[in-house]
Amino acid sequence: MRTALLLVVFGVICASPAFGASDWCADVRDSVYVEVEHGTITIHHDAAFYNCGPDSIAYTWTEEGNTFLVVETEYNPHAFCLCCYELTSSMEDVPPGDYVIDFTWEDYVTGTEHRILCVTVPDEGQPGDPHGGGHTCSPCLDEPSGSVGPGAPDRVRLLLRPVEPNPVVTRAVLRFELASPGFVTLALFAPDGARVRQLLDEDRAAGAHAAAWDGRDDLGRRVAPGIYFCRLTADDEVRMQRLLLVR
Repeated sequence: MRTALLLVVFGVICASPAFGASDWCADVRDSVYVEVEHGTITIHHDAAFYNCGPDSIAYTWTEEGNTFLVVETEYNPHAFCLCCYELTSSMEDVPPGDYVIDFTWEDYVTGTEHRILCVTVPDEGQPGDPHGGGHTCSPCLDEPSGSVGPGAPDRVRLLLRPVEPNPVVTRAVLRFELASPGFVTLALFAPDGARVRQLLDEDRAAGAHAAAWDGRDDLGRRVAPGIYFCRLTADDEVRMQRLLLVR
């Protein structure tokens, strides 16, 4: 059963509107990551491009088993420039366990995009009655706000680009970027967690890389149409993307 947990709408008066995107925002655009602390799941969406203020951002959190479906929506027909924001949205008192965060954001310029993130919530005595924990929005930025923790540079060490094309008919290209050399694994998984195909398991240099998937499993068999997950791991960082295979 799907349970809608939160719907938040807020207005933000943005200071110093930027009429052009900064290099920092362009480089790390749509950096999405999750933090867990004291039973609270917080989604961070850095370098998010939306209309300059005043902006209206709406969040919905829907619980479906061990998955949270989170939608971030912006619409401001009265603005005519883009700004870069750091956004957060939280859910408190989440029961201990392993969760999948299916995060979607959409606006009238970029359309719809997804990020799939996996988190573990430890048992810290929380009552286990999830409820909205609020949200934040920075002013219009042209560089990191400095309000994030000291680990901020680590968030962009590993970047997994959206799968191209998606939906996938015969072949998908998976592009990623490493800020420093490291051991990389890249694999495709079914929704039940079973590995379908190991694409990479090797050392890679810093920089941009790509791998292709032909819709086959490790034994060379064509897999059934449906939803699959691409998982990229480098050192202790993990990035995931969802893709749809069609025939």
